[in-house]
Amino acid sequence: MSARKREGNFFGPFDISIIPSLYFPLGDIFRTISRREKENAVCDWLQYLTLFLYDYVYWQEDREFNSGLNNDLADKMIYEYIDFKKNQL
Repeated sequence: MSARKREGNFFGPFDISIIPSLYFPLGDIFRTISRREKENAVCDWLQYLTLFLYDYVYWQEDREFNSGLNNDLADKMIYEYIDFKKNQL
């Protein structure tokens, strides 16, 4: 996993013995927080991370990626996180 100032992505090589790469967009963390506020920025990053983790699981299981489904599942996880945070107040 690498934190770089760019769009995030997951790269799973065809050879499963090669370690995959996950680029997570943390390079502009302070600008994102100032622009989107802390809680919104955390939700954005959690959504990215969840999406990439679903992609990683598909890669490990040698399944075809389904970006639409993975994105929907990641969104669902974020909404559950938001509901959890609301109940903590």
